[in-house]
Amino acid sequence: MGLDIDAWSHLTPYVGPPCANTHICQMAPEYQTALIPPARALGHIRLHTGPKTADEIRKEFGLEPGICYQGAEHYEFKLGYDEYSEWLAWLGGWNPVAFELLDGIQEDDNTVGPRVAKELLEALNPARFEATFGDAEIEFGEDENGVYPDAGSAYRDFVKACGLAAQGGLMAFG
Repeated sequence: MGLDIDAWSHLTPYVGPPCANTHICQMAPEYQTALIPPARALGHIRLHTGPKTADEIRKEFGLEPGICYQGAEHYEFKLGYDEYSEWLAWLGGWNPVAFELLDGIQEDDNTVGPRVAKELLEALNPARFEATFGDAEIEFGEDENGVYPDAGSAYRDFVKACGLAAQGGLMAFG
């Protein structure tokens, strides 16, 4: 089992054929193709009310709940749950500010809009990370398969995802 992180940039309302199932809009395109014809597998996102009210969704994300949106660009990466926990522990030691923001996202509803993505990107401080570690592999923890993953790869994945979401997009943890 793992954690899927998706990010979209420049979200605009989707104007294609109606979605067969509104929950499919929240899945990554490769999963959508198994459930709907490939022509509709466009990497949509749809926010539902539940953890947040419609007004909270409008204010935080600038989106209307229950409407499909598509991004100019979509990026997805996966981390195992244990790997993510170990990486967060590493992040907490190296960059406690970014750790606090990311940990707070988990306690909310696992979805962030452009404003929070910009804050997280600034806290991640990719220039400081590159100046400190460069291309070096940073082993940490141990994943479900006994492999020591590279903290730098996860860091760069988060930086890319936050960068996209900060551009009028969204980042979701699933």
